[in-house]
Amino acid sequence: MVEVGLARLRDLRQDVEICRDLRRRWGLSLPLSAIGLLVDSFLDGLAAVHRAHAPLLWRQMEQEGDMCYT
Repeated sequence: MVEVGLARLRDLRQDVEICRDLRRRWGLSLPLSAIGLLVDSFLDGLAAVHRAHAPLLWRQMEQEGDMCYT
C-alpha cells in the first residue's frame, strides 16, 4: 500500500506503470482498479497518523517558533 501510494503521489506514476512495476518487482498482478483503492487507503492511513500526532506537531512548532500564519 505504501509503495503504491508513494508511486502515485510522490513519483506521479500512472496506474499502468505502477501495475507493471509491481508485477516485475514482486510478481504481483493487480487489476488497475485496485491501484486507486490502495492509494485511497494510503491517504486514509496518512491522514489518521497526521490527526493523531497533530497536537504534538503544533506544540513542537510553537516551541521552536516556526509557526507561519496565512
